[in-house]
Amino acid sequence: MERTVQNLRLALGAESTSVASRTILRGMISVGLGVSLGLLGAALGAGLLKGLAFGVETLDLGTFLTAPATLVLVALAALALPALRASRIDPVRTLREE
Repeated sequence: MERTVQNLRLALGAESTSVASRTILRGMISVGLGVSLGLLGAALGAGLLKGLAFGVETLDLGTFLTAPATLVLVALAALALPALRASRIDPVRTLREE
C-alpha cells in the first residue's frame, strides 16, 4: 500500500528526494520510539541490578550513548535501501501499471 502511494506521488510530480526523505522519516519515527523506550527500560532496570553489579557503574553514560547511537546508525543504513528504491521508480511505468 505504502509503495503504491509513493509511486503515485512520484508520478504526480513529487521530487525523488522528497519521497526518499519521507521513507526514511517514517522509519526513523519507529526507531526513535524504540530507542526511547529501550533507554527508559534500561535506566529502570539498572536500578534493579545495582545490588548485583559489584564494582560496576550501572548508569554508565558511555554505554547509554553508544548503544542507541549504534542502533540509530544501523537503522539509517537499513532504511537507505528502501528509500533509494522508492526514489528511483519510473513514473510512466507506475501510471501504466496502476
